[in-house]
Amino acid sequence: MMSSHPTENGSHPKSDTKGLIVGDQVIKNYHVIEPGTYKSSLHAPSPFASRVSAFGSKSSANAFGSVRSIASRASQRLAQAKPTLQSSWMNVAAPVPLGGSFLALNKQSEKLKSEGDFDRETTAPPDKFKLVYLIFILHGIGTLLPWNMFLTANSYFTDFKLAAKANETESEYAKNFLSYLGITAQFPNLILNAINIFCQCGGGRTTVKIAGSIVVLILMFIVTIVMAMVNSQEWQGAFFGLTMATVVVINMSSGVYQNCLYGIAGTFPMKYTNAVIVGSNVSGTLTAIIMIITLLASPSLQLAAIWYFIAAVITLCIALVTYFLLPTMKFYKHFTMTEGKTEGGSEKSLVADDSCSSSDESNTIERPPYCKIFKQIYPQLIGVWLTFFVSLVCFPAVQADIRPSDPNLFIPEKLYTPITTFLFFNLFATLGSLTTELIKKPGPRFVLIPIVLRFLYIPFFMLCNFRPELRSIPVYISNDYAYFAGGITMAFTSGYFSSLCMMYAPSLVEPKWAGTAAMISAFFLILGIVSGVQFTLVVSWLVEHI
Repeated sequence: MMSSHPTENGSHPKSDTKGLIVGDQVIKNYHVIEPGTYKSSLHAPSPFASRVSAFGSKSSANAFGSVRSIASRASQRLAQAKPTLQSSWMNVAAPVPLGGSFLALNKQSEKLKSEGDFDRETTAPPDKFKLVYLIFILHGIGTLLPWNMFLTANSYFTDFKLAAKANETESEYAKNFLSYLGITAQFPNLILNAINIFCQCGGGRTTVKIAGSIVVLILMFIVTIVMAMVNSQEWQGAFFGLTMATVVVINMSSGVYQNCLYGIAGTFPMKYTNAVIVGSNVSGTLTAIIMIITLLASPSLQLAAIWYFIAAVITLCIALVTYFLLPTMKFYKHFTMTEGKTEGGSEKSLVADDSCSSSDESNTIERPPYCKIFKQIYPQLIGVWLTFFVSLVCFPAVQADIRPSDPNLFIPEKLYTPITTFLFFNLFATLGSLTTELIKKPGPRFVLIPIVLRFLYIPFFMLCNFRPELRSIPVYISNDYAYFAGGITMAFTSGYFSSLCMMYAPSLVEPKWAGTAAMISAFFLILGIVSGVQFTLVVSWLVEHI
């Protein structure tokens, strides 16, 4: 190693080595060194670490008399050599003293810079008591609570409100209630999700959208409670129409609520997006447990439904209060207010709360590159769609009409569908979502392979004891425990793969577009639900007419 320190007589040591001296380090063969490129890699002890000089021969070494002359000569040599040396840059050998660490560090820094979230995550304040994570779970519960409430209350609608009168056959309303419910519920949800993605300036801020949606949900559940108290046996058609109209309003609000929530969660680390998904699955588990409790504790389906819907109102009220607590938490503010600064120096929100405050400001908002984002995450979008398509073909419409093959089964007939359909699916889907906190396999590149294999669940449930009184093909899977195993694995893989795809998508784009990627993923989630629910009518027809 050579030194640039002067000797006792004031002269500089002679050198046979041509190269650049950086402090005490000699970097051979490196002809062009950009300022600051290696500042994080070199920690030279010399007090002259800032000097950069170039030596061409032994005689020229004695010509340096001062620090100023050293810097001047170095600059001239580098300027003269620049055209030639730039062309041979790619053929330059690795620096001898630093080995490969220099280039490796630069590549790592570029990767971290492209990922973007590195600095924000490492500098984030702690999420005390995991409050933000838990609140995201709570709002995940709130987003799918209306859907799960109406699904799980299937017996209330089909066996009480829409039950056939004496000497009458089962009405079309009751026979395909879940299919009609799914189509009516999810089409408005899908449309509002699409509008919310492409219309960033929809007349209100994110806070107004989320809080307003929750208030509308609360009001609609109050209307549902009132309708449960009214005797509608003489006007079943009108009751069905009013119920479907209520479902439309509820799911339009739920669509905005869900899409905005995924957009916010997308700006946080991956596990917070998963928290929303976990909450969605917990929502189904919670509603199934509430339904079982109310069925056991209440003397009638009517009273059970009233308490059931009251529980929904209480849950949504808690979600509304906790949403307004989020901006008071440092961890939440760090991820939603640290992407940049406004011209006045104030913090700029990632969730675009003020994107519609004025026409002048809205003109300066950068429009998301939707095509670019789609190209980056389309495998995950297909994975989300396929996962929910298969799940919603099987659950709940098909599974709810599967009857026990063993009359002496340990599960009472009254609780068979609530337990084996709603509780099993939502509980094990929740466990599947939670598993992604520990295991994330396969990666984004191969995740579609097991998702496509899940299509086998559709013929599996068709061959179970599905609609035994109406089916034209024989029952090939008559073992109740085989059906339980199929239902459990279908639910677990639904939660697991949906969580993987929803977490992967925001992480594959630039950090500033992570929220948009999450919102697009939520759109494909709803698209999977809509198409899956519609295909249940095809499954029913095939079983009854083949």
